[in-house]
Amino acid sequence: MTPKHLIRFILLGALLGACSGQPAATPTPAGDINVGVEDYLGPLPQLEPVSVHYTVDPFIENLNFPVAMAFAPDGRLFFTEKYGAVRVADANGNLQPQPVIVLPTDAAGERGLLGIALDPDFANNHYLWVFHTWSDPEKTRDKPYNRVIRFKEENGVGSDPQVAFEAAI
Repeated sequence: MTPKHLIRFILLGALLGACSGQPAATPTPAGDINVGVEDYLGPLPQLEPVSVHYTVDPFIENLNFPVAMAFAPDGRLFFTEKYGAVRVADANGNLQPQPVIVLPTDAAGERGLLGIALDPDFANNHYLWVFHTWSDPEKTRDKPYNRVIRFKEENGVGSDPQVAFEAAI
């Protein structure tokens, strides 16, 4: 350890000691690799074990790779499936048989229909916003694009998808 590094180490130890209410740390030889937090701060307090009992009750089962979700003011749950479908379930967990909308989505690797948000004025305008990866089926573009799409939902059916933003990956 060079003198410059040793000074930084001592100052850092003093600062940490001042912040923690503990005495300043003493530098150790450069070759000592068995130095732990307790060597600088003293013994760590032992936390009491916490015993929490819980149960998990699935809201909806047998879905096709759900990724993101958003609750509507009326209690419905909108969610995306990685491969391009936006689905909806009522407040009791009853899944609508048909997707709200299906977008052409490139779901390779970490791509897919990855995000969903309800418009702040959803109760009035019924807009949903989604984030997905799109690859041009006609291959006029050589790279996939990430897109933000806005569409309108009425009675469980999506319509008029509009590209609000896109950027090549």
